[in-house]
Amino acid sequence: MLDRLIKLAQRITDIQSRLERLLACGEVVDLDPVGHRVKLVLPGHDNVQTDWLPVISRRALGVQIYTIPKMGEQCWALFVPFSGMERGVVLGATYNDTDTPPIDNPAQTWMQFEDGTTFHYDQDQHHCELNMPAGTLVITAPHTTINGDVQVNGNTIMDGTLDTTGNIHSDAEVSDAVRAMSGDRDIYNTHDHDKSVPPPAKTQ
Repeated sequence: MLDRLIKLAQRITDIQSRLERLLACGEVVDLDPVGHRVKLVLPGHDNVQTDWLPVISRRALGVQIYTIPKMGEQCWALFVPFSGMERGVVLGATYNDTDTPPIDNPAQTWMQFEDGTTFHYDQDQHHCELNMPAGTLVITAPHTTINGDVQVNGNTIMDGTLDTTGNIHSDAEVSDAVRAMSGDRDIYNTHDHDKSVPPPAKTQ
């Protein structure tokens, strides 16, 4: 009878231990970018290292979204009960006292990259903004429509056709493949016709 109670107690302890590891927080210690997998070390569970765990993505077939945690990032993982730490999935990353959120505005949806690039939308202000400290932004589409006024604070280079239903105004130079508009003004504004000579007659 005593042996049975001891075995039962051991079994309960084992079940409790496995349930406690059902959901665990760890740090990324290895990356498999091709397989979209990571390995975690779990400080709350004697620093045990997991097997390769797939990282959950919002979409994977047809529409594909790819982003993988970086080394040292804090992530939460969900494990299959009674299977050890080798079968599970990484649910995602969480902020902590060291890695804090970049903003504290609940009206904003924010994305920030390591090179300083940020993208955010503020639904209260109806304001969307992309900031890049360096590099190039490329938009490729057969046709692009902008409904509204456009302000360009810099040079504009067009490799295609620009059609507009509104005015085009520039505080700086406007030029084409031949010369700038200021060059045209220099040519035609200095050309003085002799007003005493009548214009040529129109031919029939």
